[in-house]
Amino acid sequence: MRKWLQGVLWGVVLALAGCAVQQAPVTQRGPAPAKITSGAQLPSPIISPEVHQHRPVPAPPVSQPTTPAPPVAPAYTWASQPQVRLADGSTIPVLASLLKRAQTYQYQGKWYKAAHVLEQAVRVAPQSALPYLRFGQLRLAQKQYASAANMARRGLLFARLAQDRGQLWQVIAQAYRAQGQLTLARQAEAESQRALKP
Repeated sequence: MRKWLQGVLWGVVLALAGCAVQQAPVTQRGPAPAKITSGAQLPSPIISPEVHQHRPVPAPPVSQPTTPAPPVAPAYTWASQPQVRLADGSTIPVLASLLKRAQTYQYQGKWYKAAHVLEQAVRVAPQSALPYLRFGQLRLAQKQYASAANMARRGLLFARLAQDRGQLWQVIAQAYRAQGQLTLARQAEAESQRALKP
């Protein structure tokens, strides 16, 4: 321990000594100034290229306080942006298989296994609304109402089809109703009706 401490101290001393020894580079500035005697005229100064003249910076003009200008609208609109197509997983065969397996586990009452399979489905197709819908339905069956509503809300972010949006809003409404939040349940049911309206 003592040798280690000595090593650290020597390292600090050498680092500080190295900082103190370093000298600034020397540049030629011209001839040394001559001694000034009384009555003698001074020669004009010689300015070498290394010496920069410092000019005074003019003070900014004082203006009257003004009101800030309104923000400028961007030169583009959302309509001019390229449309991004979400990978909803509808073309991934393993997604359908995972959803079917999760449904089988749920019917058998193996909710833990169903949740595990649905987590895999979310990882396979994170931008698909179906895994979130099934997850919300599973959480309703498990009486985990807050989790069911959260899963359904996530699914709403990716739901393109009106049928999917309607079912997701129904899950949210059922979760709110089970928690005793009847006003929110009615609002969610109204959203479900609006989504399913032809």
